[in-house]
Amino acid sequence: MGTRFRKSFKIAPGVKLNINKKSIGLSAGVKGARVSVNSKGRVTKTVGIPGTGLSYTDSSTIGKGKAAPRTTQQPTVSPQPIQPVTHTPAVSQNKANNASAKLLKVLAPILCVMAAILMLASPIAGAVLYLIGVYLSTVPGSYQAQQNHTAPIPIFKRKGVIIALVVGVLWFILCRSI
Repeated sequence: MGTRFRKSFKIAPGVKLNINKKSIGLSAGVKGARVSVNSKGRVTKTVGIPGTGLSYTDSSTIGKGKAAPRTTQQPTVSPQPIQPVTHTPAVSQNKANNASAKLLKVLAPILCVMAAILMLASPIAGAVLYLIGVYLSTVPGSYQAQQNHTAPIPIFKRKGVIIALVVGVLWFILCRSI
């Protein structure tokens, strides 16, 4: 029998940080509508009618599409050079992924600010939450690079990440000295 671990922390009204054995996620919404994003790139959108048990859930993964079907047909005339198969996800999937990346661009800095405030009360917990926020802020850039078919910039070579980490460390030192 497998063991499970799941813990959910309320960060702000309508915003939760969810931690489990394999990923960390952030969810935001109100009764009847919620959007969740986790560290594996899974985006889940749920809409429902509260109190009825009726809901609709749509899940997708940022940057991953369905595999293209393979053909087993053999060439009969002369062999042609093999062309790589490229997959272009459906337009609706791209729109959902772009919307999720935009949502993450907004929620990650909010998480960092709330973590900085939490550092005043509990420096270690605030620092961990701050690092999670910095990591989540890098996901949209990696997704954008994947959409543009370019190599993503490593996390520690991004100016914004370096600045956020330096500010976070300085704030952590200040909070520890108070």
